[in-house]
Amino acid sequence: PKNFFRLAYSSISSKKIPEGIRRIEQAIVEMQTGYNST
Repeated sequence: PKNFFRLAYSSISSKKIPEGIRRIEQAIVEMQTGYNST
């Protein structure tokens, strides 16, 4: 696959997970809408 995310929750503080998920969500939205597409 061209677009995928590898998640490793055990390697970071649990306090950082919600922000990380928010960033992943934003990246997915941008990919779906063609943001930064060339």
